[in-house]
Amino acid sequence: MTLDALSDLLNRFGWRDHKRFDQKGEREGYLSAGWSNGPLDNGFTLYVDPVVEQGLLVFSVPRLAFLPRGLKDDLKLKALQEIAARNRTLPLGGYSYDPADGEVVYRLGVPLPSTESLSYEQFSLCMRVCASAAEACGSSVFGVLDEAGPRLAEAGSEVADGSAELFDQFQRFLAERKGRSKEGPPG
Repeated sequence: MTLDALSDLLNRFGWRDHKRFDQKGEREGYLSAGWSNGPLDNGFTLYVDPVVEQGLLVFSVPRLAFLPRGLKDDLKLKALQEIAARNRTLPLGGYSYDPADGEVVYRLGVPLPSTESLSYEQFSLCMRVCASAAEACGSSVFGVLDEAGPRLAEAGSEVADGSAELFDQFQRFLAERKGRSKEGPPG
């Protein structure tokens, strides 16, 4: 599946403002698009990557959440349990957590033999699933993180070095996310 074909599908889906990127080591690059639910919403980014070498089309929504490095183990476990519970209910794709930086990402991979392309209906389904999964992660994981804010403040010196700066960054992050509109994903 070519980037031109994916670009046409994104246009038909109504997402005309997308960018094309080259990717080292792959025949095709990837496309990046995004959406928000209003002026106070930070929005989401979506990557659509035809991994031709592996016969896959990968949709990913990065930066859904970041679990702070100084987060106490009990709160991290609670957030990861929430992510696992969400994964269990998803019919397609799943959330992943990167312990190196705390990032939570949603990914959906679709097998795509080189001789085939995705129909618009299949593409549209993948797009709606990604948008819904991104919104759902925000509503559940951020609930756990909202709970963590006061506990980080109480933890004081028990949180890793740089806790004051970490806590300030975390509070700003939560404040930005609380501004997210309650409207549903695009679709």
